[in-house]
Amino acid sequence: MKTRTAGGTAVILTAKLDDNGNPTVAAAVKGMTIELQGWTTEGGREGAYGYRGTQIVALPIPRADYDAILAEAQQMAILSEDTLVEATYRDSDTLSGYTVHDHRIGQRLLDIGIAQDVDGWGIVIDSAAVDALGERFSLAAAAEYGAKHVAAAPDTDAAAEADAVRAHMATRNGPNADAADNQV
Repeated sequence: MKTRTAGGTAVILTAKLDDNGNPTVAAAVKGMTIELQGWTTEGGREGAYGYRGTQIVALPIPRADYDAILAEAQQMAILSEDTLVEATYRDSDTLSGYTVHDHRIGQRLLDIGIAQDVDGWGIVIDSAAVDALGERFSLAAAAEYGAKHVAAAPDTDAAAEADAVRAHMATRNGPNADAADNQV
């Protein structure tokens, strides 16, 4: 994200994960990169601060810009391959099955193809996936499982629908109809 300091200097903020997988923000300004550590209001000045080598550097950038990039980095951390998924079994009238508490992780499991959204009540993880992966697994393991099992699974709804259409066409056209007439 491009932003400017209070004095008008151009700054490019980038969301990233540090070596430990923690969310952080890098600021590129005047040919140097500063790993920002947080936000300060110390000494009557407000801005992001970080280190360039051993020197503390303060950047008076808009708080909204810093917060937006930090939120992006936090999202990256939550959805990194190392993120652990904790599947919890729920049994209620509206939702039964293995669920996750963090909707963003649930959305990622939907994207992988091993979960379903139950009419807005929540996201339920496929029981076969939980049986194979356990109740605690990484998003990387979920993605690997999904790549092997979701892509290999036939689309039974589409196949059943095609069979029903063929059966209907056969009865409509009669037994002496040309086979080409019964193609879906």
